[in-house]
Amino acid sequence: MIGPEVRLDEQEGDVATAIKDGRAMGVEVAPRRRAVGPRWGVVNCPDGPHRVDLGVVRQVMTRLVVTGALAYDVKTTLAKKAGVSRSTLSRMMGGRPTGLRTVLAVLRVLQLPTEDVVSADPMLDALTAAEDNVE
Repeated sequence: MIGPEVRLDEQEGDVATAIKDGRAMGVEVAPRRRAVGPRWGVVNCPDGPHRVDLGVVRQVMTRLVVTGALAYDVKTTLAKKAGVSRSTLSRMMGGRPTGLRTVLAVLRVLQLPTEDVVSADPMLDALTAAEDNVE
């Protein structure tokens, strides 16, 4: 039920917008949290650290849950299929540095091309060079 201050014809039938704006049933609704975790992660490659687009990984994970290819307990199911521990997968999805084998195993299960998810990051290269020069 939508409060009297919301007209469906104004919202073109979009009840979700009314709820998101906190106008449903006269009750103030807390805004939804958009980000589930960090947008980028780090993979340690032989030629230096690279960026992993975790947003793309999360979108594919969600799609696979909807289609039924992954169970609702996504991290556990994905970790088993990739042959990595749930803890390692959680570290990766939390944006913490992860090994190349782990990232490749997860991308293989998700059927994602490496080029779409992993990219070189000049900023990470600069940070690594700075750490190597500190003695």
